[in-house]
Amino acid sequence: MREKILRSLNTSDLSEEEWENAAHVVASLGAAQIGNRRHLSIGAMLLHIRAGHAKFLPRVIALTTHYVVARASRDKWAGVTRERARALVLEALDRFFDPLCPVCHGVGKVGELGQVIVLCSRKNGGCGGTGKRPENYKGWMERVKDVLAALELWEGYAAGGTRRQARGSPDHKI
Repeated sequence: MREKILRSLNTSDLSEEEWENAAHVVASLGAAQIGNRRHLSIGAMLLHIRAGHAKFLPRVIALTTHYVVARASRDKWAGVTRERARALVLEALDRFFDPLCPVCHGVGKVGELGQVIVLCSRKNGGCGGTGKRPENYKGWMERVKDVLAALELWEGYAAGGTRRQARGSPDHKI
């Protein structure tokens, strides 16, 4: 569904048969924001950012930083100032939108065909063969993972609400 939303947000021609349901997806994505909300949800903004609409990024950073500051206060996270909360958010968003290792690009191995192919090494900033970005915030990685989990949850809610509306689910009211 996420791919369908992203494709429908980036197209200018919804007349083709393959896009027939995409028009409903776009309409329901907009309708999901109507009701008691005055602005897009963070999850909907994340979907827009994935679709290439970077204008939503500053707002997502600000709202997520506010969330991290509040959660740090509530859960008594030691040493989380507003500046550190923003750094956590920036790292989490970077990993959220590009979770692959920058050295091997998610393959886990380095080398071209015809050359020696070796496991991606942690020595050169790689992943150690996992294909995922290496953890470089040693003391803060758990907090980055907490923020990542929140981002995934918010995006899931936005995509799920859109999916229910596209199906015409009776339990979802605008």
